[in-house]
Amino acid sequence: IYVSTDGGQSWHQTLHELGQQNVNWLDKPCTSPYGTVLISCGAREYLRSDDHGESWEARTAPEMYNIVSIVNSAPDVFFSGAYIALNDWHEHIYKSTDNGLTWDLVWNDNSNQVHGGLYYVDFADSLHGCFASTVGQAISTADGGQSWQNISDGYFGGSIGAVEVAPSDPNVIYVGGGEQTV
Repeated sequence: IYVSTDGGQSWHQTLHELGQQNVNWLDKPCTSPYGTVLISCGAREYLRSDDHGESWEARTAPEMYNIVSIVNSAPDVFFSGAYIALNDWHEHIYKSTDNGLTWDLVWNDNSNQVHGGLYYVDFADSLHGCFASTVGQAISTADGGQSWQNISDGYFGGSIGAVEVAPSDPNVIYVGGGEQTV
């Protein structure tokens, strides 16, 4: 991981060796206003920094499997999309209110309506957010993650590659897609 503290004029490496066997990828860094940075590494691992990425701690989420997305919605609050692929996909959303030290399950797809991994996530503010799956489904919250609603009314007809909740009006949600779902 490389960090620039001068607007990109110079860079330095802050993490040389992960030392984790199950690190599948490094996702987009997610930063709180106070300098906490979380990065999903796939499987149950994520990286955490309290100093804007100067030093890192590899952490394992005991209850979370296949962490695929992390977002910061308020100063100390992070959400994570995760899934377990057993006989079928089982999607989960977790919430941390202590800058990623601990996580609580806030949504579980018991109905098995959402499939494909909740890879894409955006929050307009501390209340309004949306997760989108790779097979064209989206779920949203308007109360800071206390409740979640499937807003895709089925499938969009293809995979979702991006989601954004408009900061100017959180009732406006953009979903970008690509190939047709098979």
